[in-house]
Amino acid sequence: MVTGLPAARIDEWWDEFKPFVERALAEGMGEWNADDIRASLRINDMQAWAAYDGHMVAAMVTQVVVYPRKKFCDIVLLAGERMADWMAQFPMLKAWAMAMGCDALRVMGRRGWLRAAKMNEFYTVMGVEL
Repeated sequence: MVTGLPAARIDEWWDEFKPFVERALAEGMGEWNADDIRASLRINDMQAWAAYDGHMVAAMVTQVVVYPRKKFCDIVLLAGERMADWMAQFPMLKAWAMAMGCDALRVMGRRGWLRAAKMNEFYTVMGVEL
């Protein structure tokens, strides 16, 4: 079961959520650390989601990003186990994003998302570290 975790109660679930955050951040480029994510979750600038099966098996963080002409729900990070079990509830996230007025759901991540979440590739992000 996937559920949204309320920002007002972050301290109650952070110890269980944080290892998933750290695992996902290890795959990134250092944009955030766990404390940054926690601070953004506390003020609801980002949103926390968790999959449970008696205990937390996956964690996801989203962020609604508003541009002058579009509004996106970005999946900022995701880590967990038994993805196939909880990915069936992915339409719930799409419905939430639509209710928030988002035009699209995006992931900036590895290409495995294309197949796993039945997503389309909008563009490729490239860069070089300086």
